[in-house]
Amino acid sequence: MKEEQKTFVAERKKHLSANTSRGLKHKASLGIYPGLAPLGYINDPKTKTVVLDRKSAKLVKKTFEIYASGKTNLEDITLMFEKAGVMSKGNLRVHISRVSFILKNPFYYGHFRYGGEMYEGKHETIITKELFDKANVVLRGRGRLPDIKSEPSPYCGLLRCGSCGMGITAEDKIKHQKNGNTHHYTYYRCTRKSKTMKCKEPAVRSELLNQEVSALLADYTMPKDWTAPLSALLDQEAEKTIQTASGAVQRLREETQELSRNITRLTDVYVSQDITREEYRERRANLMSERKSVEEKISQLERTPSAWIEPVRNWIKDASMLDEIAKSDDLPSKKCSLQKIFGLNLRLKNRRIEFVPIKPYASLREARQNFSETKLSLILEPKAGLELAPPSLRKTCSTN
Repeated sequence: MKEEQKTFVAERKKHLSANTSRGLKHKASLGIYPGLAPLGYINDPKTKTVVLDRKSAKLVKKTFEIYASGKTNLEDITLMFEKAGVMSKGNLRVHISRVSFILKNPFYYGHFRYGGEMYEGKHETIITKELFDKANVVLRGRGRLPDIKSEPSPYCGLLRCGSCGMGITAEDKIKHQKNGNTHHYTYYRCTRKSKTMKCKEPAVRSELLNQEVSALLADYTMPKDWTAPLSALLDQEAEKTIQTASGAVQRLREETQELSRNITRLTDVYVSQDITREEYRERRANLMSERKSVEEKISQLERTPSAWIEPVRNWIKDASMLDEIAKSDDLPSKKCSLQKIFGLNLRLKNRRIEFVPIKPYASLREARQNFSETKLSLILEPKAGLELAPPSLRKTCSTN
């Protein structure tokens, strides 16, 4: 009889646990975060939702803003937290790993992870997706904790294996010569964590990889004598933008619809067991992130039609500096620039980098290939052009 009671109690607990898990997952699907509120928010026991904590929310926003500027580091943020009274357990200063976690948390722009999956939240946001992306570009490029044993080079996290799709890691090798000399080398190789195939991609020396990285950056540099004419075009476009903003908004809406369809198709592929759960979660999170960025662009165009002008100016400035970065020894800046040009589209295969640039840089490279640096006027004819800009600028900056 006692054994039956124990079995009954165990089954009941299991049943209650399953019901609780389903309830929390359903809550997440409704956009309500079912966990402990992160810094900047508090849990409201009355509504059982997460609401904004105005005081700490200002601190979080300031954290993203100053870190995205690239003029501070994680240690400076921990000092700022200490002055604001934000401490860890034991009244100790917040560790830089927690600051890094905050900067990588999508909760602050409206998404949240639960049970390994990404959801769209209904909570009030603290920052924009654009600010989040800027801060994370800096974080990936310069803010990571150095770990010589597992990650001796800043190029880690930039590339994926061209054969199996897994991440690329780096390791130090020491070569001892008979004459007593010792040489240290860094090799990049696949992590070989794929469960579906045995990857045989060869490792590549860091010096060779750095040479190719520099060549890539130089290939996407904007010629210096192009910057002034393009900036003048932006001044003209600023006056025409209001008239053309509606068309740009419509195209962006179509893009969000296509991204939503891609998310649905991805779910169908996962249900059919054509991809692993890990791949599904990663791709879904990336598609949701991209859709959020496009939705913010729509909102910006509807509020301020000329909001795209400043990002294009910044792009021109960044593109014109690539040659200097390529010639420097600043590896974190090289990594940051590559992420701007290629996003997550860099693969390492047969010791060579395979790449797919994002549209504005792809157009710039095409323009450089088709026209000499002294014939910018041939590019500025009324055909399709820089995809970074709205339709009116696209008609005046052709790469064809």
